Parts: sequence; C-alpha cells; structure tokens
Amino acid sequence: MENFNDSKALAIEIAKILDKKKAHDVRVLKVESLTVLTDYFVIASGTSTTQVAALADEVEFELSQEGLEPYSTEGYDSKNWVLLDYSSIDEIYVACLEGWSAVLDAYARQFNITKLKKIVTGGSTGQESIYNGLKAIKEDHESTSDIVVMIHDGNRPMLPQDVITDNLVKQKKYGSAVTVIPTTEVVFVSKDGIESNEALNRDELWRTQTPHSYAFDELWKVHNQAIKDGVTNMAASCSLMQKYGYMTYFSKGSEKNIKITTVEDIEIFKALLNAKNDEWIKK
Repeated sequence: MENFNDSKALAIEIAKILDKKKAHDVRVLKVESLTVLTDYFVIASGTSTTQVAALADEVEFELSQEGLEPYSTEGYDSKNWVLLDYSSIDEIYVACLEGWSAVLDAYARQFNITKLKKIVTGGSTGQESIYNGLKAIKEDHESTSDIVVMIHDGNRPMLPQDVITDNLVKQKKYGSAVTVIPTTEVVFVSKDGIESNEALNRDELWRTQTPHSYAFDELWKVHNQAIKDGVTNMAASCSLMQKYGYMTYFSKGSEKNIKITTVEDIEIFKALLNAKNDEWIKK
C-alpha cells in the first residue's frame, strides 16, 4: 500500500490516475496560501459527460484499493462536473474500554478502515481518555509541531461530513475550533431543579458538540499542566482549554450530530439511521 502521508503526495497520485485514464489538461494547483479549504486542487477535463464520470469513478476505485475513500462527492447527478473531496485526516486513534480493543480492531479490518493507527485503553474520565490518546500520538511521532488533532465523542455516530469540513476550516483559520449549535429552547437557572425565577438569553448561548480541533502541542501542554494542577475531570477539551485562558472559536454543528446517552437518544438514532432523506425536513 502506498503511503500518502501528506496532501501533496495524494494530489500527485490523483493526477497520475487521471493522466493514465486519458484526462485532458490535468493540473495540480497549490492553493494553501490562497484558501483555508484545502492545500491542493487537482483539476482535469473530459471530452464528454461520460468521460467525466469515468474519470471520477477511476479515481475513486484506484484510491479505494489503497484504503482511501472520498470524504464527500458532488456533481455526479449532472456529470458535467464531479467534485471528489479527500479528507486531510491522516490517522485515527481510539480510546476505548478495556477488553474491547480486539473487537474494534476486527471491525476496522472488516470495513477497511486503514487509517486506524492505534487503539488505547480509555481512562476513568473523559479527560484521562483523551490524554491517553494524545500520549499515544506523542509516542508515535518524533515531531508533533505540525499535527492538528481532532477529538470526537465515540457516542456521536451520526457526524455529518460538512461538520468535519467546517471544523477543519475554522481550525486552520483560527488555530482551534469547537463544534457548536445555537440554543433554540428557553434555558432556566435552578439550583434544585424544581423552580426558578431566572432565564438566560438564549441568543447568547451555544451548545457544544464534537469534534474539537487544536494544534497538538497546545492541547498536550494544557493537559500536562492540568495534571500538575490536579485538574482531572473537566467535561470536555473546550472547557479545559477555556480554563487555561484559550479563546474558543466556533464551527458549524448539526442537530443530526446526536450524542447517545439515553434510551430516547437510541430511538432518535435509529430513526436517523433508517431515514431515506439525509437532511432534516424543514417547514
């Protein structure tokens, strides 16, 4: 298997596939200084809608043999143009319950998830589980100065593609990104859960989801400082970073990015999983 360990190597390989398939005007454009969307564009043309579709199919097929699947696709319906978006996520580390690593590894092999680099045992808290994952990354890489880490809850299985994209874009622009959605309900403050005479302004409230993305070295430094300070059970990476003075930058979330914590959540998850239409019906 080829090792496409950076976006340039992947872009060159795609160009080779297109050229071999007789595409016209194949170009690899370096655009990292012009946009935060991507580092490289690979552009090619065909002589007909049939060839355009065939070129895209060939890229998908050849890269799938290397364990790479497009992050998203657009334009197939018209075939006048096709866009294949290949994610910049290079490796996956998973922190899971002790005794479940073999099961997870078997699923990864079954579904050809070749980017799964390592499975580590989770901790007694979410913060410790994240630390264990970061520690494994640190051990596996001589240099971490250019690594961006994206942290996602394992009990959020319906993560939409556009949420990942916007999170990566915002992280590249601001240095960090936390997925959020607006608060649409009225929120009351109550100490006993029985009564309240104080409501918060929902226009100023944002509900966090995952993923959260940070420069690895920043997040690693804060986690180690927290251990020294005896801070061991923060609810999320964003709250830990906020505690140590870091600004939180938002990226776009989705109501479909459900966190499964209750029986009712499982029912909603099943409904989403079986839905024929991937988008919410908006009236």
